[in-house]
Amino acid sequence: MKALAGFNPVLRLTTLTEHKSNTIERALAKMSKYQVMEFNDTFTRNRIIAIMKPYLASVQAGRGIQDFHIICDTSNNTPDVISRNQLVVDIYIKPTYVSEMIHLNFINAGTNDFSSVISTNNS
Repeated sequence: MKALAGFNPVLRLTTLTEHKSNTIERALAKMSKYQVMEFNDTFTRNRIIAIMKPYLASVQAGRGIQDFHIICDTSNNTPDVISRNQLVVDIYIKPTYVSEMIHLNFINAGTNDFSSVISTNNS
């Protein structure tokens, strides 16, 4: 990766990814605040998933994330969690990455057939 003087591309990429994550976190927090003081039951857990999924799907469709997975069920809302008046939502996200550099390979095929040159370079 090419770095300019005083420019750290890894730090920049990390900052962009964190900014995207913070934006998603803030949006989901706003959506979930209307579920506070609701019963921690299957209905509420399914409802919160139904609220979050379309937003994350739109972010994914806009190429903001590669994929996501939401868990909000009895596996993370155990009787102990419920008795503490909490509701847990686990949100897994695969971020997208930008290509900051494009590597171009130019191969002189000479008088050879392209298929023979391609198979030679790929092996």
